Amino acid sequence: LVWIVTWLATVAFAVDIGLAVGVGASLLVVIYRTAWPHHTVLGRMSQTDLYRDVSRYYLCREVDGIKIFRYEASLCFANAESFKAALASALDFDLETGERKEPVSEADDHSSDHSPPDSPTVSRRSNSDSLSVNLTPQNAPSKPIHTIVIDCTVFTYLDSLSVGLLVELTQDLEKFGVQMLLAGCRWRIRQRLKHGLYLDQIGSDHLFVTIHDAVVFSQMGLSVIRGGDDGDENDENNENGEENGSGNGVAVLDSNDNAETSV
Repeated sequence: LVWIVTWLATVAFAVDIGLAVGVGASLLVVIYRTAWPHHTVLGRMSQTDLYRDVSRYYLCREVDGIKIFRYEASLCFANAESFKAALASALDFDLETGERKEPVSEADDHSSDHSPPDSPTVSRRSNSDSLSVNLTPQNAPSKPIHTIVIDCTVFTYLDSLSVGLLVELTQDLEKFGVQMLLAGCRWRIRQRLKHGLYLDQIGSDHLFVTIHDAVVFSQMGLSVIRGGDDGDENDENNENGEENGSGNGVAVLDSNDNAETSV
């Protein structure tokens, strides 16, 4: 788009004017992509610790009770409200009141384009000879959200306003019984969180090395949060932990920015 605008301005006016128009168009594109970047919800690839966009990968399924959110831009004052609005649109409840939204089923869309919901989906990976089988092709989770995991691997910068927004969102969500965890923060991002008093107000136990660590941590701690009153539910959580490889421990970050392993 930018080069088309530049070419038209050059043909219609002159080379110098065309170059000026091209620079201006490039700046507008950068501003637009920074203020309103792409965002998506991630799901887990069956039998792996990989998480991909559920709207593009049919075999990815959202983890029950956990919403994994990716905002594909660094957080700053220009897109802080956009980030909050995008996160609110991905949740099944209102950020202001905590009221649950009506669930939207996508089973009809999947059944028309793919195999029936009750039948398994089998696909062959291009880089291996192994088969991937998905017995539950619906992407939507079946349980209310109790944990939000923010994929911070794409963050390269945070300003003080963004750090304050993360603190505010975390505290507001905890009022509704929902915890917000940050996964994959780079060293510079962790330093910004430290200097922005995120670690002092929220704590380093909300930071995880990978998305999978945050997911396993949430699944392991679910029975502790609910007091372990339901034996069947505890058994289900243990099975989820074994399936996700929780026996190998979960990598979290301490206050000194070192990775620790909790079992």
